[in-house]
Amino acid sequence: MKIKRYFEKNAKTAIQMVRDELGPDAVIMSNKKVDNGVEIIAAIDYDDDIFSLNQHNGKSNTDYRPYADSDDNDIAENKPVCRINTDVNKYEVAGQTDDIRELKQQLNSIREMLEGQMASFAWSGIGLKSPGLAHVIKRLVGLGFSEALSTELVMKLPYDGDEKHIWRHVLEELVNSIPIQKNNILTSGGIVALIGPTGVGKTTTAAKLAATYAIQHGKRKVGLITIDNYRVAAYEQMKVYGKIIDIPVRMAESGSDLVSILHDYDDKELIIIDTAGLGQYDRQNTDQAAILDQDSLNVKKTLVISATTQYKAINDIVRSFDCYSPEDCIITKMDESPTHGHVIDAICKNNLPLSFITDGQEVPEDIHPAVAHNLISRTVATGTRNSDLPSDLMIAMNYGEATANANV
Repeated sequence: MKIKRYFEKNAKTAIQMVRDELGPDAVIMSNKKVDNGVEIIAAIDYDDDIFSLNQHNGKSNTDYRPYADSDDNDIAENKPVCRINTDVNKYEVAGQTDDIRELKQQLNSIREMLEGQMASFAWSGIGLKSPGLAHVIKRLVGLGFSEALSTELVMKLPYDGDEKHIWRHVLEELVNSIPIQKNNILTSGGIVALIGPTGVGKTTTAAKLAATYAIQHGKRKVGLITIDNYRVAAYEQMKVYGKIIDIPVRMAESGSDLVSILHDYDDKELIIIDTAGLGQYDRQNTDQAAILDQDSLNVKKTLVISATTQYKAINDIVRSFDCYSPEDCIITKMDESPTHGHVIDAICKNNLPLSFITDGQEVPEDIHPAVAHNLISRTVATGTRNSDLPSDLMIAMNYGEATANANV
């Protein structure tokens, strides 16, 4: 086993050095701050049997003592071990530092880069064997889908043939791939917190859901709460919506406040909690998640994602808000995005069920339950208007005139 120590100014630079010199199969054996930077110890030709040692005497991964197969005696310290080409989110390291978090982000970026490269290689191979299949992949990428997902969908097809026929079957595969939350909050009620980064439209979405439920079940059955103590005038904005809908709005400044208000709302069938729009890397996300996860509460968390956000950023957001354990998601601002494939791709990649989409500022008109068939129809129609995708391939979906005017 080859072991090497790297000293760099930050973890990002160090992990890049590891990847360049040792390759994607290298192992990070330790990562710690030192004067003027960080020290990373990496190894190649790693033995998978090492992981079995953490089962000995009930020890965890962080108790493992790696082999000291070099002149560096201090390598044999207790250090966590993870592969560069492994999904590091599967491993929890006690007392994570900012450097560890940054390292995890870098490892995930490397993994995504490798996935993209593999998809490109596969695409090239398909192009040599079947120009028709390669053309379909190109059209999917034009709709915003990643090369990885586009190639995967096409490679599921056991045949080559007429491009329109292939296109139709690929779109059917897409419809079947979208995870849909069938039992949404407008049918089941309960306590729901809308979470997500700033600017995605959580407050407006909360108002749309509350207004829709009030129309269907009565305004006495729904209540609004905000725990957004960070944004100026957040409570005032929520109160305006509450006055228009004619439903109560309360503000909780602490966990105990939230418990008390929920007790007052005991007669409500649906309670929607609007949360602070924190950045995906904001440490206060953990504090806010703890408020919502109090043992006495049963709060369902829904992640709100804007369709205007880029694909990689959406994946970062999903990972960053994983501390809330969201059960589903809502896609907002569909009307502001020229393509929709990237956001559909992201929720498929992260297996995050979709419950609603929004496509405007009107309350409550511009919110719709998620229907996979309609969502793909809309994605193709929007992509056709904003790209050189021929309309005959859109019509090949055979969904009738509703394709271009899908009411999702």
